[in-house]
Amino acid sequence: MKSENFEQVNLKLKAGDNPNTNDLDACRCVNQDNIPSIVAKFKLDEDEIKRISETGELWICMMGNQWPPVLPTIHHPFDELGFKIHDSGLPATMRYREKVDEMLRSLYYNDDWMNEDLWNEFLSSMGRKFDFVAFGNIIEEAVRNGHSVTEKLEECKRVMLKNMSKDQIASKFRQK
Repeated sequence: MKSENFEQVNLKLKAGDNPNTNDLDACRCVNQDNIPSIVAKFKLDEDEIKRISETGELWICMMGNQWPPVLPTIHHPFDELGFKIHDSGLPATMRYREKVDEMLRSLYYNDDWMNEDLWNEFLSSMGRKFDFVAFGNIIEEAVRNGHSVTEKLEECKRVMLKNMSKDQIASKFRQK
């Protein structure tokens, strides 16, 4: 099964070092309920179609330690399921996700002991204590009021560093 490019692609997910995976063309969007989503398209070859036809089975393997909600479908998400791509419809958390991730990495990522799986686990544990949606909305409001995203992130960084240093965060996280 190969990933396939499609008209709405606005994102490339990097495969990393795993030799069994390839970079993936995808689309950041919202579904019919306005829930942030990522869509990718895969094309089956004749042998795979035959196998699925015979067994009725399709396996999905997620890399890493987390399993997000998944919607396997044969229906076109944009033409048939009501998914939408337009930046103004995306929640602020998603629009600024890359910049927020860069800021959080500069604060808390530790090359000495952390890898991508641990980073994702760390973000999940932060998500229980940290309201990412509110954070995205704060950035959105700042931008509407004429501040730059970078300026607001630097301000947030200073506040976060006052509350807890990189070493304190790392030791608390590693204790669990």
